[in-house]
Amino acid sequence: MVNNPKIHLISNDDTTIYNHKGVSSMWINESLLIWKDHWIDVNKSLPSVYNPYKERVIRSEALPDLLKNEQGFQVLCQKGILTKENLESALSRLEQITDVPKETIISMVNGK
Repeated sequence: MVNNPKIHLISNDDTTIYNHKGVSSMWINESLLIWKDHWIDVNKSLPSVYNPYKERVIRSEALPDLLKNEQGFQVLCQKGILTKENLESALSRLEQITDVPKETIISMVNGK
């Protein structure tokens, strides 16, 4: 028996990630790089036979907890992952993967 285990539980519904208190994801600091840059680039680099599906997959499969709602962006701001310094480069591609309005993201980064 392990006393005070630290675990991550990934649920089956909308890829919700539950973290044990005191535990955080090892890759959350790279989340913007992964989802904003690599996710889009990898999908766009697929052969042309996938062209009818690329945009829908890029938008629909982006990690829901971080990029699909305002709470996810608040977490990125609170953790210092989405900042005033990287906001402009992030916004240029975030519109491809989220429905959260650009103005809302800008307000959160600026602490409003």
